[in-house]
Amino acid sequence: TGSTSVRKVLDPFSDHQELIDRNLYHDHWTARQYKKVFQDLELDWDSFYKFVNIRNPWDKYVSNFIFSKPDAKGLPFYNSAYDKNTAGFISFKDWVVLHLEVNEYPPQGCFRVDQFAADAQGNLLVDDVFPIEGFTSVDFPKIIERLNLGISNDLPVANTTKRDKNYQNYYDNKTKALVEKF
Repeated sequence: TGSTSVRKVLDPFSDHQELIDRNLYHDHWTARQYKKVFQDLELDWDSFYKFVNIRNPWDKYVSNFIFSKPDAKGLPFYNSAYDKNTAGFISFKDWVVLHLEVNEYPPQGCFRVDQFAADAQGNLLVDDVFPIEGFTSVDFPKIIERLNLGISNDLPVANTTKRDKNYQNYYDNKTKALVEKF
C-alpha cells in the first residue's frame, strides 16, 4: 500500500485540485518542489502537516521497474522519447546498471529520502517520514488522528503491480550493491 492508496482516502479533505488544475502538482514531486510552489502561492509551508511514506529501496527499484515498463534504452513509458516497440527489452539487472553505474543517477521515483524529503542542506522539510512496510496498521491511523478527520483507519489497496512479491529475487550481488550505494 503506497501513496496512491493514501491519496485516495485523503483527497476529499485536500484542496490540491487547484494545484493540479494549474499544473503545480505531481504525485511524486519532492518536498523541495512543493515548498517552492507554496512559496510562489504565498502559502505558509510550516502551517501544513506534511508527511511522506517511503519504501525499502530495493523493493522501490523493483516496483519502479515493473511500473515504468522501460524500453531498450531504459526509458519509462511516460518519457516522450520512449520506444514502445522495445518495451520489455531491458532486464531489471541491466536497467539498474544503466541507471546507477553508467548514468550514475537513480531513475525517476527512486530517490533516497534525503533527496525526496529534505532541502539542499539535508534538513527534513516534512513533519513525518513513514516506512511503507507496516504503514496501514501502524502509521496511517496516527495521521487520521492527527488531522482529526473522523474517518475510518482502513486504507484501501490501490495501484498494485503484479510481480514476484519477494524483491530479493530480482537482484544479484552487483545490483544489490549498486542500490545500496545510492
